Amino acid sequence: MNAIQVYYDLAKFQTEEQGKRRQHLSTMAIGLLGFSAALIAITAVTSDQWTSSSIWIAVGALIGFLFVVVSAIGVLRPKIWDKQPPLDTFRKHIFDRKYTDAELISWAAKQMAGAVNNNEAKLQAKAIRLARAYVGLGMEVLFLVGLVFATAAPFTSR
Repeated sequence: MNAIQVYYDLAKFQTEEQGKRRQHLSTMAIGLLGFSAALIAITAVTSDQWTSSSIWIAVGALIGFLFVVVSAIGVLRPKIWDKQPPLDTFRKHIFDRKYTDAELISWAAKQMAGAVNNNEAKLQAKAIRLARAYVGLGMEVLFLVGLVFATAAPFTSR
């Protein structure tokens, strides 16, 4: 195995690893969105004493939920994922016989490395949006805890 083939294998491995990270971020966003929606639904169903202060707390929780929704959708939004080299061009070069196998492998590896670099920025943006969704979930939980205390019946002593 020569250096060109090692370079190609490395680029291929990094491309596959980025695909797994992309899938993981999407799975986390879907789970976070579902959990956040469940918290809001459970709160809406179980709260029976609404006061003016508890309504404002619930509005804060809804704002946190909307923050989660917008951020999670940003993670899930499809983006053009760079997958290089273009297969049509690669196929044409194979049958042209203008290039040696080593030159084709080198060209494909360079194309894949460029795709890895382009995709990394997209993955970082998705990770930042997922972190923002977690912040929104934290806001939602804090407001919902406040709502529980605001609507809880006062303890009576006997």
